[in-house]
Amino acid sequence: SIGTGKKHFSSGFDLPYWMADFNNMKASIKRFQELMARLLEFSMPTMCVFNGSAIAGGYIFGLCHDYRIMHESTGAICLSELKLGLALPYPYMKVCAAKLDPGICTRLACAITVQQPEALKDRLIDTTYADANDLQN
Repeated sequence: SIGTGKKHFSSGFDLPYWMADFNNMKASIKRFQELMARLLEFSMPTMCVFNGSAIAGGYIFGLCHDYRIMHESTGAICLSELKLGLALPYPYMKVCAAKLDPGICTRLACAITVQQPEALKDRLIDTTYADANDLQN
């Protein structure tokens, strides 16, 4: 998966769409959880390229991949739904617990925003890239 936004890989779910009809929220979450399962069970390695910030479900989506890279000078990671007082759904917690160190999971649960250098140090991402040419190598 490769993001195409100018500043953000993904900022999570489409909240105005959710607000239009409660059923939109339920359907979106169900489809997202099905996508998560497909990625986690996929028989070949997968990679997610964060071209910018990965917020809320955007980071969880990336976490479902086997390998994550982020632009070296742009981007941050945050589970912003926690800043709103929302609980992280159980499947998302399980993915975090399976893919990240316990201490990092605890820090993310405090709704902190992690900038790219710290994300690399804490293994929220695996490596960085400089530009599109760097992705070719």
